[in-house]
Amino acid sequence: MSLTLGHFLSVGAILFALSVVGIFLNRKNII
Repeated sequence: MSLTLGHFLSVGAILFALSVVGIFLNRKNII
C-alpha cells in the first residue's frame, strides 16, 4: 500500500479544511 502524491495532497486538503472550519466556529462561539 503506497501513498501517492495525490493521496497525500487530498488528505492534507481535508485536514486543512477541517482546521479552517474549526477555527471559524471557535471564533464565532467566542464572539
